[in-house]
This record gives sequence, structure tokens and C-alpha cells, in this order.
Amino acid sequence: MYQGVRKCIHRSPACILRLFQRSSQPEGIRVNAIFYSVLILMTQWMRPRYNARMQLLEAQIRMLRSRVDTSRIVPTPQERAELLRLGAAMDHDIAEVMHVVLPATYRKWLRQLCGAKPFRASGRPRTPFATRRLVLRFATENLRWGYRRIV
Repeated sequence: MYQGVRKCIHRSPACILRLFQRSSQPEGIRVNAIFYSVLILMTQWMRPRYNARMQLLEAQIRMLRSRVDTSRIVPTPQERAELLRLGAAMDHDIAEVMHVVLPATYRKWLRQLCGAKPFRASGRPRTPFATRRLVLRFATENLRWGYRRIV
């Protein structure tokens, strides 16, 4: 009985209802009408989220198939808009579903869509690599110099 439910869970609630009506418990007692109505309400409530999840996965698969030979996938603005639209149907809970871009990238797109300010690191900027390399060269060529003379 449960295997049949798993097979037709992606179909309509009527399919599940027919499955339960055909089957009976060992004593011959059928499942009551309240259980049917609760089951139908639950499947109707979960269906839009399930459909949105499937559409999001299918959109990602289409994107991947169109760019199989590239190592890094950069979505076009249309693809980005489609992913955002489908993610909104899932309340932007896409952490386990999004495979084309990182969830952090998706959240960045949401922030940009809302018009939030971009993240800037606070504090002093890093010392350029060329300057660090020059200081190390001074230190290795002039072993008798102390750090006060170099800096």
C-alpha cells in the first residue's frame, strides 16, 4: 500500500484517494472520510511548493545543458530573473535545491534586487602584494638590518 502512495504522490490527490479506497485494512475497515479530506488538503497545500521546486530544478538543468563545455556557469540576466522568480515561489529557501550557482550568490542577487548597499569590508585596506614582496626582499638581502630600519 505505501509503495503505491509513493508512486502516485506526484500525481493528483484523487489518485491517492482511489488507492486508499481500493485497499482495505486487515479487518476490512476502510479508512474514514476525515482522513481522506485531511490527506487531500495536505497534498493540495504542498503541491505549489513542489511544482516550484521542480521548475527551479528544470531551469537549472536547461542552463547546464546549454553550456556543457564551460567550466564556470555565468547566468544571463534572463536566467537570473527566472531563477529569482522560481526561488520566490519557494520563499527563497533554495539552499538544498540550487546547483547552478552558490546560495550566497543567489542571496547577493536578492540584495541587489532590493536595492541594498553592497558589502564593504571595514578597516584599513591590505598592503599591496608588490610592497610586501619588496619588504621581504630587503629583509633577505640585508640580514643585519632590524625591522625598524626596514619598516
